[in-house]
Amino acid sequence: QVVVEVFNNLLTESLTIHWHGMHQKKSPYMDGAAYISQCPIQAKQKFTYKFKAYPAGTHFYHGSFANQRVDGLFGMIIVHKQLPTIPEIPLTVTDWFKEEALTIDLNSPYRFGVKGAGQLTPFSTLLGGRGRWNDNTYPLREYTVETGRNHKFRLASSAMEHTYEVSIDGHVLTLVALDGQEINPI
Repeated sequence: QVVVEVFNNLLTESLTIHWHGMHQKKSPYMDGAAYISQCPIQAKQKFTYKFKAYPAGTHFYHGSFANQRVDGLFGMIIVHKQLPTIPEIPLTVTDWFKEEALTIDLNSPYRFGVKGAGQLTPFSTLLGGRGRWNDNTYPLREYTVETGRNHKFRLASSAMEHTYEVSIDGHVLTLVALDGQEINPI
């Protein structure tokens, strides 16, 4: 059972949290899809999400009102079948825009590739919440792994517009699950 109490500390904006991959059997009203399965949580109000964490795997949650995930309201929810036997490293990747979510016109023709309409382009990519912009000196996210040992990277993308190809130089990656569902290793 997952219990998450959300207090909307925003001054004027509503919010909901959408839980990707959680089946929500017997709790469809906890899915957090704004105006579909839940009315938004009003500013300065709270709401408690209660649902069974199922199935096991790496899942993703995000703000589902006014595209708040663009402004950073997202994260991972990891459901284990059993305690991990190898080190696990959670990793998020997302595009980073100069614009705030409320200022991006999601119906604009450039978003759909209309010729001559321009393009919605992020100014950086964030890996584990960190990225570079304008030759700044912010430290990038670093991960330490043990030589000769397997590690499980749990990857979730909150990208709005772009797909990312993830690789680690000099290493072989084996894909074992997609969207919380185990697959034959690739």
